[in-house]
Amino acid sequence: MPENQLEADYLIIGAGAMGMAFVDELHSQDPHCSIVIVDRHASPGGHWNDAYPFVTLHQPALYYGVNSEPLGSGGEDLSSRAEILAYYERVLKKLLRSGRVQYFPQSVSHGGSRFRSLLEPSLTYDVQVRRKIVDATYMNVEVPSVRGPKYEVAAGAALLPINGLADLAEPAGAYVIIGGGKTGIDAVLLLLRRGVAPDHIHWVVPNDAWFLDRAQIQPHVPRLTPVHVSSSLHLCHVYLLFSPRFSLGSSCFFSGCFLPGSSRPNLMVNCFGHCWVSYFCPSPR
Repeated sequence: MPENQLEADYLIIGAGAMGMAFVDELHSQDPHCSIVIVDRHASPGGHWNDAYPFVTLHQPALYYGVNSEPLGSGGEDLSSRAEILAYYERVLKKLLRSGRVQYFPQSVSHGGSRFRSLLEPSLTYDVQVRRKIVDATYMNVEVPSVRGPKYEVAAGAALLPINGLADLAEPAGAYVIIGGGKTGIDAVLLLLRRGVAPDHIHWVVPNDAWFLDRAQIQPHVPRLTPVHVSSSLHLCHVYLLFSPRFSLGSSCFFSGCFLPGSSRPNLMVNCFGHCWVSYFCPSPR
């Protein structure tokens, strides 16, 4: 099949948050430019297509999305995955209606100005780019559902990406959450909200972590206060993995569950060798 020839001022690789924001700004600031968008997903939104269904923004909606269209209710809203994907669909339709934007989903770049369809390998394109090729995928954002684990998994162990929690039809004897970032926190909180017994949840935290109190970083809030993990996580067993360079002396920084009005972590520390510390965070009285 002969290669299809296209012309555009800009070729944008990637229709995620970065690519869509850039296209929106080009479209608004230059009323005469033409744009071709190429993306491997079936819908705009980048990694939000692969994210777990119960994920939400971890920052106010006011700070996310494109300039020409508000996301969700705006302001402090923590928009859901479904809302974000619908938002990018709406933005894309607006761009396409202008007649200056072409969109090629489920397609991958071949480098330079060439790309091909993922559904029909013989369907290829070459774009005559008059101004610029922009790679909006260079950050290579990956979520657990699209890559395997970076550690060995014992035979017979049931290992699922966090997306699998939404599809479980049978209970497990225990749940071990691996990872101490927002994704791990979301997994723990989902299980607690679903009524899973706290003693059935075990959380492996590979690194010490500091968090920002979301109430302090909302729009129009001038102050900023760093805090440790929210006290809403006091219910499960947490295992913090230290690198060998850490010791268990007084200079070691611990990640704990701080209770309102408390100046120290509400936890008990049990040492197992030099690498693992088990945190059992009791419920506040």
